[in-house]
Amino acid sequence: MNYLHDWPAILIGAGAVIALEILGFGLVQALWRMKVEFYLYFANEAQALPAVVALKRKGFKVESKSSADEKQWLVLAVKSVGATSLGSVESKLESLAKAYGGEYDGFDRAL
Repeated sequence: MNYLHDWPAILIGAGAVIALEILGFGLVQALWRMKVEFYLYFANEAQALPAVVALKRKGFKVESKSSADEKQWLVLAVKSVGATSLGSVESKLESLAKAYGGEYDGFDRAL
């Protein structure tokens, strides 16, 4: 197939997406989402439980278990987020972890 004859349409389409994004339609945000695993640590399971409940209410899928070194309790919160909202989600999770006596320890892209 030869796509060289389609380049004007491709450029117009890309320009339209950029223009709509600039106008605030958030298409890039809507199209570029990824599943992310967020790591929160607590001293024990009892301390982690209120955070687990709060995260579930906020739409996260949550796994709660002993950490790999078995010295802390891991709360793994998974959610699909957009590129521009990742920083905001991290900030909220840091605040949530602190509110329940825990620590937010970053994220990984989920497989």
